[in-house]
Amino acid sequence: MDRRVVITGMGGIASTGKTPQEIFESTVHGRSGIRRVTRFSTDAYHKCKVAGEVDINPGLVDRVLRKEVLKMARATQFVMYAIRQALTDSHFNFDHLIPKKAQRVGICMGASIIGMSDVIEQVGKYSATGAKYISSQLIQRIMPSAIAARPSVHEGIHGPSYTTSAACASSGISVIDACTLITTDECDVVLTGGGEDAIDPISLASFGNMPALSRGWNEQPEKASRPFDSKRSGFVPSEGGFAFVFEELSHALARKATIYAEIVGYCRNSDAYNIVLPDPSGSWQSLCMETALERARIKTSGLSYISAHATGTTDGDPPECRAIASLLGEDVGKVPVSSTKAVTGHLMSASAAIELQICVMAINEGVIPPTTNLDIIDPECAGIRHVQNAIKTNVDVVLSNSFGFGGPNSAIVVKRFTM
Repeated sequence: MDRRVVITGMGGIASTGKTPQEIFESTVHGRSGIRRVTRFSTDAYHKCKVAGEVDINPGLVDRVLRKEVLKMARATQFVMYAIRQALTDSHFNFDHLIPKKAQRVGICMGASIIGMSDVIEQVGKYSATGAKYISSQLIQRIMPSAIAARPSVHEGIHGPSYTTSAACASSGISVIDACTLITTDECDVVLTGGGEDAIDPISLASFGNMPALSRGWNEQPEKASRPFDSKRSGFVPSEGGFAFVFEELSHALARKATIYAEIVGYCRNSDAYNIVLPDPSGSWQSLCMETALERARIKTSGLSYISAHATGTTDGDPPECRAIASLLGEDVGKVPVSSTKAVTGHLMSASAAIELQICVMAINEGVIPPTTNLDIIDPECAGIRHVQNAIKTNVDVVLSNSFGFGGPNSAIVVKRFTM
């Protein structure tokens, strides 16, 4: 018997909101979370001086986290905050589980670069005073596995616990892994999602010098992220954390859980082309989407919406447009496509997680979010049905894309739940 994967809880925090509902409303109404960087001073060599900073410390608003904050990187704090939201939303309780059941609850989170600010701080201390005052907690803060291990320890999650790292596809891969843990009967419940905190002077400089970041919009931060637009010049980094409770269907029904949507198909592959650039043809991205739809047994004519990865880079957006056009064929003018990064910025390793939450909200709210700041469509990005204003309509099936440096691609198909 097929084991179906449903979503019974969500939590999230970003520059655009402190819950999935707030984030979705900001996205639909084009309320950008991108501002001038405030946590550190930028200099003349920082080409991009804007980012999507989260304006609160999760540890300060969640009493359960206060004692643990000093031991966690910012990304882990965000994920902990999101997980507590998701578990509350799901009404899932670990306390009653016997050991054999407890090990069937897992956690799989996506992360790539975490704790860079902590490293910078400790390097400064080492330069000033040597090894004596280096924090004994640095390693446990910056190890990517902590983004899953900390919640596992805190919540008592005894099943598989690990982090996936695949650059900007990290949380997409973690979501697919979570589904696989359930469909292969290893777990009944999996917490999944991802976190990101790469807003620091070194990361901002390195990305800017590639050059991969938006340039020329420092005085108009809310206009800096411009996927598909003819004046786009790069992505805008953002931070945050997002969590889902995934459950096997019969398990969710047995406890009368609210079901938001169902994951019905997915695929992951690789361009194997370049360490930072996508394959210009978009062929592997297209095949990834095609395979996800085949596994979902859904034709392109059955798609309500495609959530594009599009980050606003000159090299990244056109291949995805080619991939989508190739996938859709004669349906290319019928399926709406947008990138929500125009408002949220690019959450890199957590981007797939925030965008999947937005897709689930689109299904439940009946609204397709637009690509804000899309004033003039770049001719290289033409040929697909861009959404420049929110569309109120029935949303039943959504395809969500995430791609990353080094070539990893993920495509996830999420559907309105029906028995």
